[in-house]
Parts: sequence; structure tokens; C-alpha cells
Amino acid sequence: MKVLTTRQLNRATLARQSLLERAVEAPLAAVHRLGGLQAQEAASPYLALWTRLEHFDPADVDRAIRDRRLVKATLMRGTLHLVTAGDYARWHPALLDALRRRWLGAVLAQGSPEELLEKALAYAQVPRANAALREHLARQSPPATETGRITPAEDAWTIIRRYAPVIHAPAAVTWSYPRRPSYVAANAWLVGAGRADELAGLEALVRTYLEAFGPATNADLAQWSGLPVNRLRLGLERIDDIVRSRDEAGRTLLDLPTGALPDPDTPAPPRLLPMWDSVLLAHDVRTRVLPDAYR
Repeated sequence: MKVLTTRQLNRATLARQSLLERAVEAPLAAVHRLGGLQAQEAASPYLALWTRLEHFDPADVDRAIRDRRLVKATLMRGTLHLVTAGDYARWHPALLDALRRRWLGAVLAQGSPEELLEKALAYAQVPRANAALREHLARQSPPATETGRITPAEDAWTIIRRYAPVIHAPAAVTWSYPRRPSYVAANAWLVGAGRADELAGLEALVRTYLEAFGPATNADLAQWSGLPVNRLRLGLERIDDIVRSRDEAGRTLLDLPTGALPDPDTPAPPRLLPMWDSVLLAHDVRTRVLPDAYR
């Protein structure tokens, strides 16, 4: 089995992330190809694209958000990402069970979480401020108990919004999203949201990850997605053209036949990255991109 050095893996990931050479590409296509963009900070996706694309115009991103072709939502690792509408529709069903299990460790004092979720989604058929959703569900259920991760000072909406199929509603502000978000149900904002098959979603998630960040181990895929390896295997089993190799530590690497593997001596120019850029969080062993001495 072929062995890939750390330097080869570094250049492969940088190439796929357009960090060796900027791409001439529309932002919408780039967001899909890059596996989504970290969006904890509203400006981060714009900076991530500026550093990766030639002739980048932030107005193109604003327009795609207004046209509902790009959306901001809680996805991989339970964190905010900017993704294409199609990827959201495919990926959220694949991630839902893990997100639900993670956040329902905070037990609601009374009322079924699924009943409260249905009430939240019915109320959020139009964009609703965070405070309005909190107050709406507070009338349906008392606060969470102290037995979970959420304190009594928090509320049902704080828990449910972490996994619910809702997206951040854009506003006419710089970077398209305000500091205090409003939410809207995905099925009201996007055509086809909530109809995707979970297994098909897992396959799409795995394929996109390998295209954007491979070659990679099962542990890398789990780190990026926030899903356990046994769930990810269900997606991997649906892909019949997986290419396998090993890293210098003997770990099995997975990839797709189309994945770029540039010359390891390809120059890597300095690049400005936004806070929590996806390339820094996409692997279990992160020294592929940044040595420990520089972290």
C-alpha cells in the first residue's frame, strides 16, 4: 500500500483548499467544493473566500445568501457553517441524530423535546428573533433542570436550536448576519429541506470531506464531522471507488480517485486565514497543516 508523507498530505490538503494557488471560481461553487466554511464569526466566510479565490467580490456572497443559495446553520461539530442550500438539505439529516444526542443531555423539566421542536418550527415559519423563540417556548415548558448541561437560567430553545432544522435569517448588515441572530425553519426557507435520506446524506458528507480535505483517516473524518466512526462507515460503504494508502505512522488513509496529490515540493505561500478556519479543524492530527510549535 502506498505511503504518503506528512509533506505530501500537507500539499494535498492545501491544494484542495485553494491555499497553494487561488481558484478562479464563483463563491457558490467554492463553498461546496471546500466543504462549507466556518461561520462562528460573521466575517470568517468572506475572509476564507478572499484568501482562496481570484477576483473575489463579497457582494456575490451577499447575493447568494439573499437568494437562499447559501445558508448559515449549525452543522459539523455542532458549530456554525456557511454552506450551499443543497448541502444543507443533504447534510443536516445525516448530522441530526448526533446533534440531538449531544444536546439532549440537558433534560427538559417537562414536555417532549419533539413536541417542543414541532412548536418551534411552526412558530419559525417566518424569521423570528432569538428572544421571541425563547419566550414562545418558555410558555410551553419550564426551564431545563440542573441534571443536564444547560442551567436553569437557560431554556428549552437554547437546547433545541442546537439541532433543530433552522437556519440563520440574513439581514441588511455588513457580512449579512447580525450579532443577534434571527432564525427561520429550513422547510420554510429552502425547497426540499428535510426530505433527504439519511444514508444518502452520510455518503454526500463523506464524499465532500474527502474531496475537500483528503486523503484522511476515519478519525479525521470523525473530527471534522462530529459523527462517530460507526455512523460514518454507513456512508463509506456506499462509495465503491475509495482509494486507500497509509501515512508515515501506518494509519489507513481514505481518498477518492480524483483527489489532487501535487508535488510535495510545490511552494506553499503564506495565507491569511480567518478565525477557526476549516483547514485548521479538519483533521484529528492537525500537524498536517500547522506544526505544534506554531499553534
